[in-house]
Amino acid sequence: MSFARHPNWHDHWLEAFDTAFGVELKTFGLSLWGGDTIDCFGQIGLTVIGTVAAGKMVTRKGAQIGDDVYVTGTIGSAFLGLHGRVAPAFDLYSWPAPPLDFSPSLIDHASAALDVSDGLAIDLDRICALSEVAMQIDVDAVPLCPAGQAYLTDHTIVDLIAGGDDYQVAFTAAQAHRAYFDAKAVQADIRLTRIGRVTAMKSIAQADFKMADGHILELSRRGFQHF
Repeated sequence: MSFARHPNWHDHWLEAFDTAFGVELKTFGLSLWGGDTIDCFGQIGLTVIGTVAAGKMVTRKGAQIGDDVYVTGTIGSAFLGLHGRVAPAFDLYSWPAPPLDFSPSLIDHASAALDVSDGLAIDLDRICALSEVAMQIDVDAVPLCPAGQAYLTDHTIVDLIAGGDDYQVAFTAAQAHRAYFDAKAVQADIRLTRIGRVTAMKSIAQADFKMADGHILELSRRGFQHF
C-alpha cells in the first residue's frame, strides 16, 4: 500500500479507515505486506499480487470464432451506485463484489477473459483486438439489476454498458463447456449470463451490440479510455 495522508485526514478518520480496511482484508483473504506511508496530497494505492500455475493464466488473447461470450453478475450497477440510483445496500460502486469464488473455474476452460472495469463494451473490444475476432452481443441478454431495468424507462442502455467499475468477469469459452460453467456458477452462487458469441472479424475487431429488431446499437461512447 502507498498511503499519502492528506492534512484533513484526522486521527478519527484514520481509525475508521483502519477498521474498514481490516474488514476488507479478512473478507478477501488478503495480507498487507507493507508499503510507503507519507504526509502529502491524499491518495491511497494498492498493488494486489496473486499466483497461478505456470501456463494456466487466462489472458485477453485466445477467443475463438464460435465461442460463447459470458459475463458474471450485473452490468451498470456501479454506474447506478455512483449516480445515486440505487439504495445504499445495493451500491456496488461503493461495495464491489468481484466473483472470486467463481474465477478459478476459468483456468481450464475459458479461452479469453478480463475484468469489466472500464465498461463492458470497451473491455470486450480489448478481447476482440488481441484475439483478432469480433463479437455479436445480444443487448437484451446483458444482465441488469432491477434499478438498471428501471433506468431504461427514460434512458438508453449505453450508460450502463459503458459506465465501468462493475468488477465482474467477461470471458469466452467453447460451446461444449456450457454445462460446466452453468454448474460452476450455481456452485459459486453467482449470476452468470451468456450474452453473445465470437464471430469473424470483418472491418474492425470490436463487440457489436445487436438490438431485438436486428439493428446494431450506436454507442456514443464505449467506456473509459486510459490514454
